[in-house]
Amino acid sequence: MKKIILTLTFCMAFGSMLLAQSNYSETRVYSKFLSKTINEDNSHSWNLNFLSLEKVGSNKNKHSWKSYAGIGPDNISVGFAGLTESDGFDYKPGGSWEWGFSLLHFELWSPNNHFGICTELDLTRSSYRIKGNDAFHVVNVNGEKITVCDDALMKNLNYSRQRLINWSWRVPVTLCLRASNGVHVSAGAEAELRHHVRSRAKVGKDKKYYLERNNLAVNDFGYNAIVAIGTSDFEIYGRYNLPDYFGKNARVSCQPISIGVSFNL
Repeated sequence: MKKIILTLTFCMAFGSMLLAQSNYSETRVYSKFLSKTINEDNSHSWNLNFLSLEKVGSNKNKHSWKSYAGIGPDNISVGFAGLTESDGFDYKPGGSWEWGFSLLHFELWSPNNHFGICTELDLTRSSYRIKGNDAFHVVNVNGEKITVCDDALMKNLNYSRQRLINWSWRVPVTLCLRASNGVHVSAGAEAELRHHVRSRAKVGKDKKYYLERNNLAVNDFGYNAIVAIGTSDFEIYGRYNLPDYFGKNARVSCQPISIGVSFNL
C-alpha cells in the first residue's frame, strides 16, 4: 500500500510539472486515431488525442526550444523478454514477453527539431516462462528467508506453465537525434520500480495459482540502458537491465533484457 500511495503521489507531481513546463511548441504530425484542439488561445492549446491530452503552445519564435507535455495513454509497447546470465534456473525465451503503456510524457526539442530530450512515465507488465519442472519459492534457511528455484519433483509434484511475473513503473530519459524525413534514433537510461512480483505455476491437473506473492528476494529498484529507432508513429526498442534482478537473499541471479516495438496512439 505504501508503494501504491508513493507511486500515485509521484505520478501527480510528475504530471503537473510536465504540463506546467510545456510553454513552447509547434504543430506536429501524428497518425492519431483521434485529434481535436480544445481551449485554444494566444499562449497555448490543448490537444485531445486518442485517450490522451497534450499541451501545445503557440510558439512564434523560431529560435526557441520547443516543448511538449501530455497525460494519458500516449503509446503502447509489446516485446519479447529474456533473462540473460541466468544462474540457478532455465527460462523459455519464446514464452517470455512484456507489454506496457505510457501515462505521462515530456519532450524538449531544439529549434530545428533535430535534437531532443525525452522522458515519460510507463507502466509495464513482464512475464518470464521457466523451463523444466522448476519454480520460484521462498524457503527458510536457519531462520532466514531465501529465494530459490527448486524442482517440484522433490515434493512429488508436477509443475507446468511456470512463470515469474512483475509489474514495473519505468521513467526513461533519452537523447534523440531526428533526421529531416522524421526517422529518429535515441539512447539513454531508465529508472525502474518493480512491484507485485509473483511466482505462478500449474500444479498437476489443478488450475494455475500463485506459489509466491511479493515474498521473493527481488531488487525493487533497477536501472536500464535503452536504445530505440523509429518514426513518430512507431519505434523498435531494446532494453538491458544492468543490476541483478534478484537481491542478496536469493540463490538465483539473472539480468532482464527485452526487444520490442511501441506504437503512438
